[in-house]
Amino acid sequence: RRFSSRSQKVLSSLEVVSGQLDKLEALANEAVDCLDKMERGVVPVHAPLRNTLAQLHGDCLRLLSLGGKMLSVANAAPVVALDALNTSDIVSAQEDSRRARKALVNRAQAMADMLDAQIARFDRLKGAGAHAQLPAST
Repeated sequence: RRFSSRSQKVLSSLEVVSGQLDKLEALANEAVDCLDKMERGVVPVHAPLRNTLAQLHGDCLRLLSLGGKMLSVANAAPVVALDALNTSDIVSAQEDSRRARKALVNRAQAMADMLDAQIARFDRLKGAGAHAQLPAST
């Protein structure tokens, strides 16, 4: 199916966002795996992991509403925020672009929510570890 140049531009932007979101999801899964290992005591609490989780969360928000360069994806080109992609003024790909945009917004929001929970989990784990290492009072 052939689309107008404006429609093709929106669809291309959505593909770029989808690719960046795929990369963020892979990085988030790695971070959660590391957090799982910390929680099980397989590896020690690694303080920089919280920063990684926070950067991933910020990148989700960047995809949703801010746009710009991803902080946690190496060599990532700046992306257009999903909020900035106007699907109402295109005709030939309006339905396809609206459906894709909605799916991407839902994925990015779900990941941001999950990362919020993982940051809180890290903070609880770090707090529990800090308390466990305190010397007993005499």
